[in-house]
Amino acid sequence: MTEYTGWPYWVTQWTTDTDDPDGRPDDPANDCGPAAAAAIEVFLGGEYVPPDTIRDALMGEGGSGYTTFWQLGTWLRSRGLRTDYRWPGDPIALFREAWDAGDALLALFRWRLDQPTSGHFMNVTGVTPDGGLVLHDPWSGSRRTMTAEEWPAWYKGEAMLVGPGANT
Repeated sequence: MTEYTGWPYWVTQWTTDTDDPDGRPDDPANDCGPAAAAAIEVFLGGEYVPPDTIRDALMGEGGSGYTTFWQLGTWLRSRGLRTDYRWPGDPIALFREAWDAGDALLALFRWRLDQPTSGHFMNVTGVTPDGGLVLHDPWSGSRRTMTAEEWPAWYKGEAMLVGPGANT
């Protein structure tokens, strides 16, 4: 198995860390993208920024709703990281490319199979010998796996490589 060591699986979208005036995060149920971006920054050697702080930077104080690759890429580039959006993209090949470059891989999956338009950001943190994926799931702040048979139904075909250094 090929898997990143030192990945911050503890980063969750349900954190109570916030700089909001009322002391509560605005929309933690939809903070999978900001939480995944926060974990990438920590993994690549940056500081931890709470997901709600990222949401506020992207959508304004009190902002709610889903975040997009464009928004997350904007945030990550503002933090001095390079982004490369890929669609369509095979997550196994993209992870190997990220691994070889020392980058991270943010990918979009379905939240529910019976809701094809649903989405959930997770980081691909490894691949198994049989073609499965190792994932950081910000919903639970944990490491999970999907088998080679499972992930094609869940993966939405969109991903972003993120690495040190500015876009050129």
